[in-house]
Amino acid sequence: QSENKEFDRALAWAAFSGWSLVTREYGLGIWAGLPWFRDNWGRDTFIALPGILLATGQFSEAREIIVTFAGRQDNNRDSPTYGRIPNRWRSPEDVIFNTVDGSLWFIREVWEYVRYTGDINFVLELKPVIDRSLEADLARCDQYGFLTHGPADTWMDARIKGREPWSERGNRAVEVQALFYTALRCGEKFARLAGDV
Repeated sequence: QSENKEFDRALAWAAFSGWSLVTREYGLGIWAGLPWFRDNWGRDTFIALPGILLATGQFSEAREIIVTFAGRQDNNRDSPTYGRIPNRWRSPEDVIFNTVDGSLWFIREVWEYVRYTGDINFVLELKPVIDRSLEADLARCDQYGFLTHGPADTWMDARIKGREPWSERGNRAVEVQALFYTALRCGEKFARLAGDV
């Protein structure tokens, strides 16, 4: 609480409003589009998770959401999206991986969760998921170390009839590189916690 009652009231309403987007269907998630569409978006979830759940002390819910997304990672080594955390899922049978940054946000939020909770064992449980994601992304890098991606595999992921991008971003978007750098730094911290370095 602060000395400003209007601020405290606004903060309480903001926390309640955020919590209203936390929904359980095929696992817990933050459904950014309610009530207009019922999709669980990876990028949106992990951008919103710190403010909606971590800052408000709802650690078990944050942990469950992270575990739910980790369980939907693309583990098919022959897939072009191998190692990615989903961009969107509606059900266990309807999962898409058409974003490069969802996995990077996921890794960042695992680190945020650990910073809030001190739950190092959680990192050790998720380390295979994180390692798989980072190793797959490292294999997608060009000769300069930039993470390459499809022209609509960023936050501007809209496609015309599911094919051509509405707003082509090229294959080395600047914010993707910043998120990739952050994910690599988090991976380094996880490796140290696990005693791998």
